[in-house]
Parts: sequence; C-alpha cells; structure tokens
Amino acid sequence: MLSTRFKPWDVPVFLAKYAWLTVRHRPISVQFEVTLRCNAKCGFCDYWKTDA
Repeated sequence: MLSTRFKPWDVPVFLAKYAWLTVRHRPISVQFEVTLRCNAKCGFCDYWKTDA
C-alpha cells in the first residue's frame, strides 16, 4: 500500500524513471557520509593532521 504522500498516478512515473535510469546505467541513489576528517590543510589550523 502506498503512503498518503504518494498518489496512485505517481507509480507509473516512478517506474518510468527507474526503467530509464536502469537502461542508462545511472546510479539510482547516492549516499554521502559526513565525517570529522578535514582535508583543507589550512596553514593556520592543525586539525587536518589529526586522525578523526
């Protein structure tokens, strides 16, 4: 059952987008992980030298 956010006519649109992404071999979802590691290497900051 669909949630109340989605309407029944959204299903064909979702399926069409999924099929198009599958045919084009594009990623379906992307996940970013935020860490405390810094790679800016600022001259005034030593935080990037620490192992976070």
